[in-house]
Amino acid sequence: MTREPARRLWLLFLILVLLPAMGANARPYHLDAVDGNDANDALLPGTAWRSLARLREAKLEPGDQVLLAAGSVWREPLVVTRSGRKNLPIIVRAAGIGARPRIEAGGISQYGVAVLNAEYVEVSGLEVTNDGPPGGPRYGVLISQRDVGVARNIAVRDMYIHDVRGTNERKDNGGIVFQALGGKRATRFHGLTIERNIIWRVDRSGIAGISDQVTLDRWFPGERVVIRDNYLEDIGGDGIVPRGTDGALVEHNIVRYAASRAPGYNVAIWQWSTDNTLIQLNEAAFTQGRWDGQGFDADFNSRRTTIAHNFSHDNEGGFVLICSPGRIGPDNVGNQRTLVRGNVSRHDGARVIQLAGGISHARIEGNVIHLGGQQDVAMVAANPMAGLAQRREDRQQSFRRCRCRALWP
Repeated sequence: MTREPARRLWLLFLILVLLPAMGANARPYHLDAVDGNDANDALLPGTAWRSLARLREAKLEPGDQVLLAAGSVWREPLVVTRSGRKNLPIIVRAAGIGARPRIEAGGISQYGVAVLNAEYVEVSGLEVTNDGPPGGPRYGVLISQRDVGVARNIAVRDMYIHDVRGTNERKDNGGIVFQALGGKRATRFHGLTIERNIIWRVDRSGIAGISDQVTLDRWFPGERVVIRDNYLEDIGGDGIVPRGTDGALVEHNIVRYAASRAPGYNVAIWQWSTDNTLIQLNEAAFTQGRWDGQGFDADFNSRRTTIAHNFSHDNEGGFVLICSPGRIGPDNVGNQRTLVRGNVSRHDGARVIQLAGGISHARIEGNVIHLGGQQDVAMVAANPMAGLAQRREDRQQSFRRCRCRALWP
């Protein structure tokens, strides 16, 4: 075959195969809070729109990109309600050189960024705050699916989320919250990635999942949920909490100073109403309080949770909690087959390992525990679920205490 026919065949291949996959009608939407104008066409940086509200009028299509100019500041939320499709996600990202595009939602919106009933969406590279007078729930990023069935392939990456002043009376608000609610139609995530984000000074939760389909008669768990490589510090309540998932992966995260402000029970990294959760290679440190207050927790209505090869240190409540109410029923399968293996606990307080309530076939093995010379803690505490929040003076009767020689001061 001569060179020219071969070239023509190659061009035909590009037209018939690759171009449709790339999205022939995909377009960029440029936004610039300084030099933009909502009367522009947004096709080029020089003809960018100014407001995020203008973006909501656009009918985003699969493969479209929303490009937010570096150095821009918006005092309004960014909302995505349109879906991409397989291999053609809708992408929201920073563009240009300079400071991250910043969204300040305080006093204006409950959320800074929201993905509402949309799938195949990727958001990255933004700075988000949501400060304001104390009051109701607030979110840095809210990913909410209601009555949509299966929401596929959503990613939140490389975000700097800070100063989100939500309410510490509710766990379902804070830095990044993903919720699947199915009052009319069972709804779940299939492919949700939350990675490489910095989350600082938020209330109440750092990264939290919400689901109302977690009982035996309504079990519709999220799948392929991955939470990794995130850094969280100064969190009002819980750090990272997947809920209503099967096979969630929580790895390579650092959570420091969780439970800084919230009342009640808080843990740095834990799960609830899940199957087959793997929590590995994380650091949990300086969790405050003793109403729980551990670095890690395998909670109730859950099966086959693995907590492995993590580093827990200086948590006031201890290293790990495994718990479940004693009552087993349609809304609680108990805590079954939790495995805690190969972790390191250093200078954790109160009770290093706590077992409470209806636990079956738990295994705790091959962990390394270091205590300081002045520490006086319960190495292993086993008590009913109702005793989780006992104060220090009450634990004298309930916990078997021991003094251990410190491996280092």
